[in-house]
Amino acid sequence: MVTYERDALVSTAFQLAGPSLTSALLPRFRQETLALLRSRERLPAHLVDEVFASGDRELLEALAGARVGVEREGVLLRLAELADPGLARALYSEPLPGSWRQHLRSTVLGAAAVHPADPGWRAPGGLVDFLLSATASYDLLPALEAPFPEVVRHVLEKIGTSLDRQQQLRACRATLTHGGVHELGALAEVPFLHSAVTEVVRRAEAAQDPAAVLEAAERAAAEAASPGETAAPGQAAAGEAAAGETEETAPAPTGDELVRRLRELRYGYGKFPLGGVDWELLLAEHKREPFPGLQLGLLAARPDCPDELVLAAYRRSSRLPDTSPLPWRLLTETDWKDGYHHDRLAQLLRRGIRDGAYPVDRVLAEVRPASRVLASLPHGKEPLGPAMAGLLETLGDDFAAWRALYSLLPRFTGSSTELFAAAVEQKGQAPRQKLPEAAGSRVFR
Repeated sequence: MVTYERDALVSTAFQLAGPSLTSALLPRFRQETLALLRSRERLPAHLVDEVFASGDRELLEALAGARVGVEREGVLLRLAELADPGLARALYSEPLPGSWRQHLRSTVLGAAAVHPADPGWRAPGGLVDFLLSATASYDLLPALEAPFPEVVRHVLEKIGTSLDRQQQLRACRATLTHGGVHELGALAEVPFLHSAVTEVVRRAEAAQDPAAVLEAAERAAAEAASPGETAAPGQAAAGEAAAGETEETAPAPTGDELVRRLRELRYGYGKFPLGGVDWELLLAEHKREPFPGLQLGLLAARPDCPDELVLAAYRRSSRLPDTSPLPWRLLTETDWKDGYHHDRLAQLLRRGIRDGAYPVDRVLAEVRPASRVLASLPHGKEPLGPAMAGLLETLGDDFAAWRALYSLLPRFTGSSTELFAAAVEQKGQAPRQKLPEAAGSRVFR
């Protein structure tokens, strides 16, 4: 089984189980859960809550060490706020994509400032070790105001020449806060400080209130850095409005003229509004010579676009405009068994269920395979109603039924309704193993 498919199945099992059964299922699916936490697969919110509540080091470390994108930002920030030295290095050093990584790093250091004397921060291989070995500006900038004086000095020594006065003064203030006057005075020997900052450090060291000296210097630096002249607030907007007035205001093309304009349309050129559309003419033209993807996307954005053109647009790009209709055939005429489509079904179902285009009971009964459908259902935002609740009730709190469901998922080619029926039938072949807690309420209700 492909790794992401395995992780999706585990995520699906926990999503179906809901909050009341997750704590009972987690130890029975421990290795699968560890792999899921390390993956990029979406996590049910109640599973994340259970991991935090458990305090289980191995589970928390798996969550912290995942190489994920912005979809896990909230989870990783929550981990950072624990101020746990054992998790901090992984959270700070993992090569995560996106600018939000710097916010995560700042959160790690902000949490560390609550208990900076904890020896765990300076343990071998820990966060301070990593920062003292770092040389890249991208790694060091978030540590400019770290609660560790030796780290701040290292930042100034490595990238001080690229820092302005305000940044250097903030580093000095952090050093005073967490290291005292002695550590602050030592910064005067760092060769890459601005001469003005070095002078401030020496004055602060000798002052009765060194913090006040630094604060005054920061205010002065901020005022000096303020631009002397700024553009009129509405100047840019006025320019844009004037440019907009020159755009084409001709009536929307119709009939053969619309066909001609569509055929001439190229990316970035010749855009035009759509007025009344002769769909029979366009369908005949598309049958004669299929429209390319750009034209199909333009047409599919119309709420009255015929199914045939919407389907053609989807086959071209797999993404539809938010205003596009959602024909049922999108679900039934695509081979969802193909792993290449594993994110596309989720996009369709989330919008289709939310907008009422796809009735949940029909999705569960007709769309195949069940593994793709169940992994693609909305997570806890859009109610899935009694249809899903009815299927879950057939499993109850019998672990044999849940194990049967999980074992059938990878190879089952039928619908979700058929899958649950097969799991109930298979559980009859094994002794009943009641889970510790009753099914209770679930997120699908």
